[in-house]
Amino acid sequence: MTDPNDDMQLNSLGSPLGSPAGGPAFEDEEKAMKSGRGRMMAMMVIAVLAAIAAFIFSISGGEDETYSTFGRNINRLDAQDFRAFWGCAFQGAVEVHNNHELTVALEQRATRGGARYGTMVRDTCLPKLTELEPGLGGLIPPDDMREQLTALTGSVTEMRSGFSDWTAYLITIEEGDSYDADAAHDSAQKIAHGWFEYRRIHGELNRALREKLGH
Repeated sequence: MTDPNDDMQLNSLGSPLGSPAGGPAFEDEEKAMKSGRGRMMAMMVIAVLAAIAAFIFSISGGEDETYSTFGRNINRLDAQDFRAFWGCAFQGAVEVHNNHELTVALEQRATRGGARYGTMVRDTCLPKLTELEPGLGGLIPPDDMREQLTALTGSVTEMRSGFSDWTAYLITIEEGDSYDADAAHDSAQKIAHGWFEYRRIHGELNRALREKLGH
């Protein structure tokens, strides 16, 4: 392979039949050689700086894409599974702000619907919550959000377990019997705690994602 410096020297010196060595022409040629080397060094420095800038940009862009993709997937699962489940269980949009309001809303529906309501939640609604666990488990989070994703999945597991126990109790309610809040207390508390933790962690994740992405 030809050395770029060899090419530059040959071009600078020109024809071997030129002016005699040691005269003004030689000084001009020497200046041209030095000028050529200077331009080449400047171009090399610019190329290196451009490569470093491109590398930093690619890392930054890749990191942003990781957070962006994770955020889209977290909120897609929230809409298609978590919110869809509660829309099914509440049979419409219900605004609850804390554990107590959630427990009251569930007790009202259990009191009215009894075993029929328990069967509906178990067979129609609960599969949506069950699908959320492996959905969250299959996500690839940024390293600094891995623990929060694990905790979010754990809150779904707690909710699903609570609902399995709660609906199992509801189905035992016979015609004419009333909903017993004491008998359902433990399972209802698991549901409420899982719901609260999910909402808290999901909110924290979204706030952190907005900060990372500059939104």
